[in-house]
Amino acid sequence: MSVIIPLKEIEVDNFKEFCILFNIKTKKNAGNDGTDEELIIEELEKNKNENWIVNYIYNSSIDGYFKLQLLK
Repeated sequence: MSVIIPLKEIEVDNFKEFCILFNIKTKKNAGNDGTDEELIIEELEKNKNENWIVNYIYNSSIDGYFKLQLLK
C-alpha cells in the first residue's frame, strides 16, 4: 500500500475565505457564479504546475469545510 503525503494542506470554509488566503481578486460569488467547490477548483486549475486535491469534509457540528492538499 502506498501513502501520499501532501506538500501543503489548507482548510477553508468557503470560496471567499479561499480567495483571501490565496490573495485572489475576483468578482465571482459562490451561489451566483457556481458552487464554492466549482469556483475553488477553477482557480486552482489556473496554475498548471501544481496538483491539488479538493475534498469537502462534512462536520455536523459546523457546516463543513474544504481540505485542499497540494501534491508533487
